[in-house]
Amino acid sequence: MNDSLPLSVVIVSYNQEGYIAKAIDSVLMQQTDFPFEILIGDDCSTDGSAAIIQRYADLYPDKIKFIKRSSNVGATYNAYDLNTKCAGDYIAYLEGDDYWTDPLKLQKQKNFLDKHKEFHSCASGFQCVDENGKKVRAPLEWYKPRKCFSLKNFDGYHLPSQSSTYLRRNIYKNPQFDYSVMYKTHPLVGDRISLPVYLLHGDLYCFNEKMTAYMIPQNRKECGTNIVYSDKKNSLKVDISIFLAQKELFLKQNADFCLDYYARKIFYSALSGYFFTRDYMFKEYARAALDNTGSKIKTYILLIPFCVKKIFYKMSRFLINFENRIRRPG
Repeated sequence: MNDSLPLSVVIVSYNQEGYIAKAIDSVLMQQTDFPFEILIGDDCSTDGSAAIIQRYADLYPDKIKFIKRSSNVGATYNAYDLNTKCAGDYIAYLEGDDYWTDPLKLQKQKNFLDKHKEFHSCASGFQCVDENGKKVRAPLEWYKPRKCFSLKNFDGYHLPSQSSTYLRRNIYKNPQFDYSVMYKTHPLVGDRISLPVYLLHGDLYCFNEKMTAYMIPQNRKECGTNIVYSDKKNSLKVDISIFLAQKELFLKQNADFCLDYYARKIFYSALSGYFFTRDYMFKEYARAALDNTGSKIKTYILLIPFCVKKIFYKMSRFLINFENRIRRPG
């Protein structure tokens, strides 16, 4: 591997033997007028993922660097460690069960950032697919696309695109502050803490073109962060830890920020949990979230519209999932 390259691609993998080859192939098909390296980190998979990656590494020894973990380090540290090893001036990121659909994705994104120094990173549009690569409709509550996304647009919860769509300038060559918050906050959930770290370096531009396939399995409970968020009490604990990490990060960097939406969302969810279970921990989570809102009065006033919005989201999710099931062969 070179000490300096125009671009590095980071692929993270864990138990994705059915998808990892397609992810790697989508990187190898990229048509560029510049060289790039591929760093693949397998987080001690228990299936055949590592063997598949090793075959690619043997076929492309000058292009692929395979980091095979001897123990499970967690998705966020796996990604962070790979990022610190990148020689590229830019870093593209890809989850092992997603893949790129446009062979010019890297070229288009690099061309844009080369020309527009005012942006730190860019993202493509994406298409949701199932395990077989079939297009599906999927309600994504966290997704809030914008042409340009800056720190002032970040509310703590909503994201402008999906992780596998990003190309960013390499901040790890000359770090401006401690980036370890990206893996120390949570071993599996990283996008809501990594995004603000990158936004502290500059704005994000979003392409309208769909250049990425985002895999959403039929059994979503078996998928990554869905395991984390399957239990309401645990999901609130995770959300509060992420929220507090975001707040501490911004305070340390003297950044202007507003995380009221995220705090209110946590409060409403905890309030609902306490109402139905009378579990003391839900009450504690609700209190912690309420204390971190900008205005308690505003938080109470917005309770009704938030609940209405949540009901419509759940209804749309049910209807879309039902539609996907009846369209699925067999």
